[in-house]
Amino acid sequence: MTGIDRRSLLAGLAGAGALALTGCTTTAGRPGGGAAARIFPTAAGPMPLPAAPILDPELRLGRIGIGSCFNQNRHGRLLGTAVRSRPDLFLMMGDNVYGDTESPNVDELVAAYAGALARPDYRTFRAAMPIAATWDDHDYGLNDSGAEYAYKAATMPLFFDFWGVPADSPRRRTGGIYDAFITGPEGARVQIILLDTRSFRSPFKATDEKGAPWKERYVADPDPQKTVLGEAQWAWLEEQLAKPADLRILVSSYQMVAEGHGWEKWGNFPLERQRFYDLVARTRAAGLIAVSGDRHRAGVYREAKGTPFPIYELTSSAINMSSGRSDPGEEPGPNRIGPTYRADNVGMVTLDWDKRRVGFYILDEDDRTVLSHGFSMDELKA
Repeated sequence: MTGIDRRSLLAGLAGAGALALTGCTTTAGRPGGGAAARIFPTAAGPMPLPAAPILDPELRLGRIGIGSCFNQNRHGRLLGTAVRSRPDLFLMMGDNVYGDTESPNVDELVAAYAGALARPDYRTFRAAMPIAATWDDHDYGLNDSGAEYAYKAATMPLFFDFWGVPADSPRRRTGGIYDAFITGPEGARVQIILLDTRSFRSPFKATDEKGAPWKERYVADPDPQKTVLGEAQWAWLEEQLAKPADLRILVSSYQMVAEGHGWEKWGNFPLERQRFYDLVARTRAAGLIAVSGDRHRAGVYREAKGTPFPIYELTSSAINMSSGRSDPGEEPGPNRIGPTYRADNVGMVTLDWDKRRVGFYILDEDDRTVLSHGFSMDELKA
């Protein structure tokens, strides 16, 4: 990272205060700046945001926690697991609360955010580590929704306020919530890319055989007019992938590499997914891995077909909304490595810079590792 980048990152983090990472934009040329909101406004009055530690931009990241699908009205045992695992950084990948709403004043979502902030265990989690976040459908506003959702202009400011994004942040002016930053010293620079897979996404194609394997709710749609990211976000993503980094973590709220099911995933728009793989090749964005949530189960995936190098994906879902051990059947694959895990969980990505190894781990509520996979950083290049 250049000296200018580091100064921008430090300025953004210092301004963010309440939430070190989600309150700033750290891409080159777009310094964070401005004071972050330290309160979340509710009908009952303002609620203070927990004060989170600041991520040291010179820290060589070794442990990145991931999680998704937290219902503010359910147990918080995995929040404790996340805290005890002591990550350097935690990535919230969407469904950060459950506040589906079809009312113009989006009161249900305001109440969901307030419910989370009222919980001591959630406040402890928020205060324990730097956190960066994107959203998924249940904090975007409506189950499985995309660009057609009528009230996203009302739910977007709530996301920014909840995560302490400064009022003057450029992130608030993109029409979405996507963001990226690079952190770490030379030789261990990690780029975090937080995609917005909701604000611009075209509707998925409904299945013609509801509940059937591979076709449970949606089927692949080859329509070239359909999009996941929208053209502005695609152009922004190309700019990000062209920046130098030693490792990149792409955060997608729903799965990119995974196949074998008919729920939400990038594979529902196969041309869009291939567009991403082609973009990685064109920008020579070596060192890229993906993390995702949404699926209500956890798993490890690998795609090497149509990609410039193998792309690994770790899915961690859900913090407290998993499909449960009684969920029948296993996904047929084909990109899955090992079984999925269907109870509540959080994930961990470890980076061993000396041995040049990446580790994927899924942890249960007793802090036990229930899934794991490792691979060389040197695999992640053409």
